[in-house]
Amino acid sequence: MKANISALEKQLAKKQKEVKDIEKKIESEKAKNKPKDIRDLVKSMKDVLRISKPTKEELTIINYSGKSKRLLFAKNFLIISLISEVLNEGWKPKTNDSEYRYYPYFYLKAVSSGFDFRDSACVYDYAVTGSASRLCFKTSELAEYAGKTFLKEYQNAIMN
Repeated sequence: MKANISALEKQLAKKQKEVKDIEKKIESEKAKNKPKDIRDLVKSMKDVLRISKPTKEELTIINYSGKSKRLLFAKNFLIISLISEVLNEGWKPKTNDSEYRYYPYFYLKAVSSGFDFRDSACVYDYAVTGSASRLCFKTSELAEYAGKTFLKEYQNAIMN
């Protein structure tokens, strides 16, 4: 009987090791297939549009190429809103002062293109344009990434 129990315990230990090895393989495969960061998936406006899946109406606005300043403003605001939405991966800031919000910070340069990314900034609970919920980011790193990667889109939204 002792030999029987010992043999069963050895079989159990072997099966437990096999299960652990399989679990490690599953985790390894999951890690391979899952991007580490949203920034790995979003490198261009094409990526933003692929992930955000804009409606037909939104695409009409995004593709607008006319001269109406109001419609160009709507187009540019929609574009930077989509950038924020995609990079934030569904995160929406609370409407109270319980969390920080980050946004890209730009400045005008007297030389070169006249517009450049400077830094990311944080606002807490101030009623200024910098704290616009729709355009904020959950981390300073995302705000910096958006400002650098989508400089042209922000320039269009701010300058035009």
